[in-house]
Amino acid sequence: MGQARPAQTCRCLPRQHAHSGRALASSGSGRASPPTAAIISPLNTHTAGSIRSTATATATATTKRQSTSSSMARLAILVVLLAASSALSAAQKASPKPAAKAAPGPASSGGGAADASPPTDINKALKDEQFSEFKQLLHDTRVDTQINAQLTDSYNGLTIVAPTNAAFDKMKAGVLNGLSPQEQIQMVLYCVLPRFYSLSMLGTLDGKVTTQGSGHDGPYKYDIERSGNNINVSTGVNWMLLGSPVSKEFPLAIYPVDKVPLPYELFGPKPPTPAPAPAPAPAKSKTKKKKKSTGIAEPPTADDDTSTSDNQKAAAAPGAGGVATRWVVAALSVGAAVLGGGLF
Repeated sequence: MGQARPAQTCRCLPRQHAHSGRALASSGSGRASPPTAAIISPLNTHTAGSIRSTATATATATTKRQSTSSSMARLAILVVLLAASSALSAAQKASPKPAAKAAPGPASSGGGAADASPPTDINKALKDEQFSEFKQLLHDTRVDTQINAQLTDSYNGLTIVAPTNAAFDKMKAGVLNGLSPQEQIQMVLYCVLPRFYSLSMLGTLDGKVTTQGSGHDGPYKYDIERSGNNINVSTGVNWMLLGSPVSKEFPLAIYPVDKVPLPYELFGPKPPTPAPAPAPAPAKSKTKKKKKSTGIAEPPTADDDTSTSDNQKAAAAPGAGGVATRWVVAALSVGAAVLGGGLF
C-alpha cells in the first residue's frame, strides 16, 4: 500500500515527467525525485513569452522610428524643392525681359517676308502697305469675302498674283473706270488661281493655267513658263515676273508682281466689226423704144398693161388732137402739090 501511492502520483504528472520518474525508479533508488522539470517548464514558457513581447515592442518601436525618420527625410526634400522653386521664380522675375523684336519694314516691290503661320484671311496676309490699292479693289468688288470663304472650306488652297501699288501706278488713267462692275470683278478674279502652287510647282507647269476669272468663252488663263530661276507669267496683253512669296504656307500662296495682270478677253484687240450688207438695188421699169417718125401720125399705144385707166385717158386726149392736126397738114400738102402741077 505504501509503495502504490508514488505510482499514482507519477500518473498525475505529464508524460515526460512520468517517464523521468520511471527512469529514476529504474535506476535503483527506492524513492522518486520531486517534479523539478514540471516546475521549470512553466517558468521557461512565461519567460519566452515575455522575451517575445519585449522583442515585438522593440521591433515596433524601431519601425516607428524608421517611419518617422523616412517621413522627416521626405519632408526635408519637399522643403528643399519648394525653396529651390521659389528661388528660381524670384530669379526669373528679377532678370530683364528680352527686348521686343522690331517690326519688319515694308518689303520691296519684289516681295516680302513669308508669314510664320498659314493665314486664312486675305486682308491680314496682305498687311504690307505696298498692297493697299489691291486690298481696296478686293474690298470694293467683295472678292475678299469670297477668297476667305474658300480658304476656310477648300482642300486645294489658293494662289494669289498680287499687283503692288507700283503696278497700279503704271496703268493708264481711266482703265479701271472704263470697265463695268462685272468686268472689274472678273479682272480681280483673274489674279486668283484655284489651287495652292509653290514656286517649285509653278516651275513645272510650263503652259496654260486656269484662273477664277471667266467670260463668255470660259475661264481666263495665264501662260506660265520658267525663265532660269524666275517664273514668267503672260496674259497675252502683258507679262510679269513673280516676286518672292509673301505667303508660302498652305492654304494660301501670294506672289507680288510689278504689273497689273490684264486678261486678254477684256484688254486684247477686238475683232473688226463686219460691214453692213449692201441694200438691194431698185427694180428697173421696162420702156419701149419709139420708132422714127415717117411723117404719118400713128395711133398712140399704152406704155404698160399695168398702167391705170387715168393714165390711159390722159395719154389718149392729147393723141386725138395730134391726129387731127396731122390730117390738116397732110391735106394742105396735097393741095399745094396739085396747084403746083397745074401751074407747070
